[in-house]
Amino acid sequence: MTAPDERRGWSRAAAVSWRLLFPAIAIAAVVLGYRGMGTLLAGQDEFANNLWDRLYYTLQLFVLGAPPLDEGGTLPASLQAARFLAPAVTIYAVVETVRLLFATELTRLRARRSRGHAIVCGDSMVADALTARLAEGGRRVVRVVRPEERAGGRRGMLVVPGDSTRTGLLRGAGIHRAESLYVCSGDTARNLSVVLAVAGVERKGPLRVHVQVDDPELCLALQARRLGRREEDRLAVNFFNWHERAAHALLSDRLPPMHPDRPTRVMVIGASWFARTLIVELARTWRIRAAGHPLEVIVVDAHAWEAVHRLQRLYPFVGEVCRLVTRNRDVASLLDGDLPDAPSDRVYICCDNEEVGLKIALTMDHFWRGGPRSVIVRLGQLGGLAQAFHGPGERLLDPVSGTLDMFDALRAGTDLTLTEDSLTERLARTIHERYLRQQLAAGASLGATPALRPWDRLAADLRAANRAQAADIGAKLNEVGCALAPNPVWGDPDVLTGEMLEQLARHEHERWCAFKESTGWRYGPERDELNRRHPDLVDWNRLSETARAKDFDAVKQLPELLADAGFRIVRVRPDPPAIPAPRVAGDNQDLTTLPG
Repeated sequence: MTAPDERRGWSRAAAVSWRLLFPAIAIAAVVLGYRGMGTLLAGQDEFANNLWDRLYYTLQLFVLGAPPLDEGGTLPASLQAARFLAPAVTIYAVVETVRLLFATELTRLRARRSRGHAIVCGDSMVADALTARLAEGGRRVVRVVRPEERAGGRRGMLVVPGDSTRTGLLRGAGIHRAESLYVCSGDTARNLSVVLAVAGVERKGPLRVHVQVDDPELCLALQARRLGRREEDRLAVNFFNWHERAAHALLSDRLPPMHPDRPTRVMVIGASWFARTLIVELARTWRIRAAGHPLEVIVVDAHAWEAVHRLQRLYPFVGEVCRLVTRNRDVASLLDGDLPDAPSDRVYICCDNEEVGLKIALTMDHFWRGGPRSVIVRLGQLGGLAQAFHGPGERLLDPVSGTLDMFDALRAGTDLTLTEDSLTERLARTIHERYLRQQLAAGASLGATPALRPWDRLAADLRAANRAQAADIGAKLNEVGCALAPNPVWGDPDVLTGEMLEQLARHEHERWCAFKESTGWRYGPERDELNRRHPDLVDWNRLSETARAKDFDAVKQLPELLADAGFRIVRVRPDPPAIPAPRVAGDNQDLTTLPG
């Protein structure tokens, strides 16, 4: 058990003990008071001494008074204890009542005074899952929900009811001191309204805003517009699609097997958002880890052909990597048992209707012949069912000798590290993957150098270099009058002219020099990794042709690089600005004094 889990366990135990303590004290006060009152009244003639009178006088102890005690004197020990215990119970009850009456205002006050916390807006499954993940990590969470959706919370989480699109409510949730904000309703328009409200709040520190967008294509479009901004960000806004993140997580350890004598065959049942992103991630991952091995992907859905055709248009490499086969039929009809295809190496059941998908997995023995974990069922709302098959301790349900693999996509898609995986991060990963493919095709071996490693095993400084290059793509394209478009229907693949490529190459070299300088590198006649010296840290006009060729190669690959991520470069200004005149250094200037 982790430290946060232990703390939460002790906290819950303390809360239960505290709630049980005061009823016990109240009962003890009544019992002791009744016994002591009987002893006291036995020696007094002016007060009646029957069962009801003794009980009545005992109950009066809870309101700080009982007539038999007005004269003072020596009291029985039990009555002496009861006259202090009973008022303590009364005081606790009053305090608890006041707390409940003003709970909302107290919560707002605590939320407003919070610092470095995470705010989660929305009432979707994603919001619930993210809240749980944040709490598991020991983060303090302020949850903003509509009053009609949820009026209370759980211990360790502050719940602020109200409209999250109102700036005043966000201030009440402590947005000015929060570290991150997760906007996770199922309505994208509402999510964007929350972001606009946040933009109007003055803040002293940075704020990371993560916005859920369920439609992958709309998510791409919004990410492209963020990447193309010229101004400095006051808010670091990241639009994320949890289906995409879940597909990436699924394939990180469940890649289909390779066969030396035949193609690998995969079947995807359903054309849901998750299924489409899974096919794209499968093609992208297969291209790196299984280059040269054929892959056949069979898609079964009533709209299979339309889904596959659109994927090939958005991501041309999918059709290059995979042989795509479509079976246009309702997935529920698979229960009739007349599927013509032979058993596949992997079956990914990704139906929108999770109950139908679960029924197919549990009844179609045709799919059970691929070995352990060969039938993967994507679960969202039913994600907790995965524990019944694979949970710790005794399993409630049999996974057919390990053949069935229930994948909790909602939990995987709300992994905090993946949720913060922005477009810049994905483009950086794509840049590195293209480099790997080129080097492997040239005969290099994976792992031969620190740079020849998969992204998840790449050194931090090499990742940072790729991120810096990716983050500058929008600025480069703006400089030559171009922009990113997420749907390459009308894009021109030859939009970049020779003059534009030269200008982009200059820009790339200046960006590279600035990045190297920021990490401590300086000019040196020879490359020296230990002392951080590089011979290319000079102005463009002094750069060697070999070094210039590297910059040209980097910008020439932009169209294909962006196509891999689902984008196309389009021209938005017919006449791009002229290339600035090169800076010429004096003949007697020392190269070590040049910028960069």
